[in-house]
Amino acid sequence: MQKTPKHEFLQMPSQTKSVNKINMIEVKNEGMIHDVCYDFFGTKIALGSSDGHIEIQEINVNSFKSEQQKDILSYKITDFQHKGPVWQLSWSNPKYGNILASCSFDKTICLFKEQKQGKYSLLLQLQEHKESVQTIQWSYRKFILAAGVADGSVHIYYRKRNGQIKNQQDWEHKSESQHKSCVNQVSWIRDKGLEFASCSTDQTIKIWNVTSPIDGEYKLTQIYQIQCDSWVRSIDWAAEQFQDSQSQNLQLLAAGLESSEVKIFYLTQDQDNNDKLIKIKTIHSKGPCWKVQWSPLGNQLAISTLDDKNDPFIQVYQLQGGNFVEI
Repeated sequence: MQKTPKHEFLQMPSQTKSVNKINMIEVKNEGMIHDVCYDFFGTKIALGSSDGHIEIQEINVNSFKSEQQKDILSYKITDFQHKGPVWQLSWSNPKYGNILASCSFDKTICLFKEQKQGKYSLLLQLQEHKESVQTIQWSYRKFILAAGVADGSVHIYYRKRNGQIKNQQDWEHKSESQHKSCVNQVSWIRDKGLEFASCSTDQTIKIWNVTSPIDGEYKLTQIYQIQCDSWVRSIDWAAEQFQDSQSQNLQLLAAGLESSEVKIFYLTQDQDNNDKLIKIKTIHSKGPCWKVQWSPLGNQLAISTLDDKNDPFIQVYQLQGGNFVEI
């Protein structure tokens, strides 16, 4: 069984703010890079560009060079190009074939698969959306893709029972048009059932439950809503549950707001297995928050924002005894 490589994020010493550059990746795309996405094992990196191209960078596992001199193999998907900027990418769990999904301003979602090393082919292009598809993410547990669209709608796609993945008729599609404006991000919960959250410029976060009836068709249901006081640009669930002083198992959801705040929502489940908000903690970022992301162990939170000079700035917080300490 292949071991999951250690993430460099976890190797940052808590007593220092300096990190060492271990490699430089040369990007072939000519446009601005909107998203960078690691695969399940951390050996492949997908890059989505404003010019509509997708590039794959892969660590050569057969290379015996030092950490600072690892070979990086670069592959550009040459037989397909989105007709607009690529906003986000997501790798599926490798047990389903390690499928790469992309979404774009051109209103489409595409699925790609590596047929042989360095050769990625388009499996499917989903074209039913009427607005830009802003965000996508594969479930960690099932072969289900969640998507958020600029018209405020939230969607899931999943393969029909015993179906293939090459034709649109092999996929089922469920949607909900609940947000009042653009959906900025979707994020699946990691360590329990099929739930994901969506956030929007309508200042809300919605939590969705995906249930599977006996006939095999999944059902998408909103089970909770959190009202915020400004645009919510980014959300991310912590990987592990947090246990409070009363031994309650809590899920932590981080949300980055336009109002230069990051909200940490502590949620538990009620008797009907619906999420219930327990408390909120607030971290003040230096500027409007563009992205939040937990470390793989769920004990550190990275915040992408702007400093006093409107330059890009990253704040990193460590979770210690229920409090967040900047490192």
